Amino acid sequence: MSKKLILGVERGEASQRRRRYAQGYSILLRCREPYARPRESSVSIPLEETPSQISRANRYARYEAVRTLHQQLVSQRQIARLLKLSRNTVHTFLQAESFPERSPRP
Repeated sequence: MSKKLILGVERGEASQRRRRYAQGYSILLRCREPYARPRESSVSIPLEETPSQISRANRYARYEAVRTLHQQLVSQRQIARLLKLSRNTVHTFLQAESFPERSPRP
């Protein structure tokens, strides 16, 4: 195989990777939108979110991003790279039938 042909194939693969990365990144941006707080009401109930609620919302956004990318046939390794997650975390999210909640502390 000639050197030019090999380089052409590598360039084609690289452009596919860039395209897939751009698609995954746009999903990531949509999933990482700031967590919207409910509107203030006339009733004086504190609407402040606890840190654990914010953390759960962020985890849920990552879970949804992993599931969405997997439905688009992106590999688990690529998902881990795109979202900067551990491969084990990606695998756990994909094996779970529903969002894996954290277990309460004893």
